Amino acid sequence: MSVSTVAQSGCNRRILKAFYTQYVAVLLIVLVFTLGAFQRASHTGNRDALRKNNAPQAHGLGSITLSQVFTDEGSVVPNQAELKALATVLKEHDLKIVIAIPTTEISSRPGDAGVSWAMREVASLERYFKAEGISSAAIRYLVYGRSESPGTIKIYLEEAFDDTVILQ
Repeated sequence: MSVSTVAQSGCNRRILKAFYTQYVAVLLIVLVFTLGAFQRASHTGNRDALRKNNAPQAHGLGSITLSQVFTDEGSVVPNQAELKALATVLKEHDLKIVIAIPTTEISSRPGDAGVSWAMREVASLERYFKAEGISSAAIRYLVYGRSESPGTIKIYLEEAFDDTVILQ
């Protein structure tokens, strides 16, 4: 083996060593960017979830319980101060409400007395709010089977409607 062959093989080894070092460095850089992209996606998802959890919830604005709203016939009591105040709030602010009306009986039979009574109360509330100039789009009604005092309703204040109603 001549000196030039040894020098050439040493040179080739240095070149190969430099090439492999750069190759590994490029692979590590690609790996870091790939992992970073996946980590960013998971952190972005968490950030969105945190924003959702910290955002005002639809039912987080509060609720009001009103009693003695209806007459014995199921119509709204005339000059009901609480309902008048609620109508004023709905006119002046961009709010929507869910009015939950309890009924003592819920069954699958058509013409159920508890449900039909609650529906009569819903109709009288619809007429009342329409007369006050409140859009029907601002109010949703919910009839549910919970035994409470007659004539008591619960009103949930919302910023925007979604598909669920949470009773508290």
